[in-house]
Amino acid sequence: MLVLVFTAGLVASACTVIFVPGEGADGVIRCKTSQDCPELEDNRWRLQCVYGQDQPQDTDKICAPYFEQVECSPGAYPDDHPFALLWADATNDLSRIMYGQCDPSLGGAQGMQGCPAIDGVSCEAGLEVREDGICDDPNASSPAVYGPDVGGAANIAGQDVRDQFCRARFCDEAFVCDTSGLKRLCKPCEGNDPEDFGSGGCGTLFVQGARSPVYTDLAGANCSGDQADEDVELGTAPVQPSMP
Repeated sequence: MLVLVFTAGLVASACTVIFVPGEGADGVIRCKTSQDCPELEDNRWRLQCVYGQDQPQDTDKICAPYFEQVECSPGAYPDDHPFALLWADATNDLSRIMYGQCDPSLGGAQGMQGCPAIDGVSCEAGLEVREDGICDDPNASSPAVYGPDVGGAANIAGQDVRDQFCRARFCDEAFVCDTSGLKRLCKPCEGNDPEDFGSGGCGTLFVQGARSPVYTDLAGANCSGDQADEDVELGTAPVQPSMP
């Protein structure tokens, strides 16, 4: 069984080496091409053949881990796949409206987290007004994203589903679904500008002043690296509050 030695910046760097107990004097797997690298039991990662940091170019390359290329487009999965089903629920006409402006009739209001500030200047206790006028927790690791600022309900509904699939698939809340390329792929997010949400930027989508119910913690995520995609844990689609 392979033992991975992860270093800081694993995803960003392709120079982390793989050590295999009892294989060679230093335990490093050397290669000419990626086909020379063994398959990993952990389905979150694959091995690629690269030069290590500061490694001379006249030496053999080494096998290093890199995150597996996983599509995060619901169309890439069967219609009855949990990802595709949740996407359909989150983007139907009843749920889509929840991704729009913070509306008291839908449970939202100015001053709540992920909503515009009251009169542009004040928020609920514990929150602060960001430069873009949205109320947010100043201690949050990534910004609360307000749907109307990133394309509106028609365009942003379901991005939370894509991101949650990636978070759970890789057991890492830093993963998002980057929709900026020809393929929608799970990647580690970069930067905290809310405007980059959906295109590889970090952020958590808020609906009507609360974190989208699509998101879950990582308790049921693919942290062991052996879960099938259809077993990855997802939350539930936003729903309109019941009328009194």
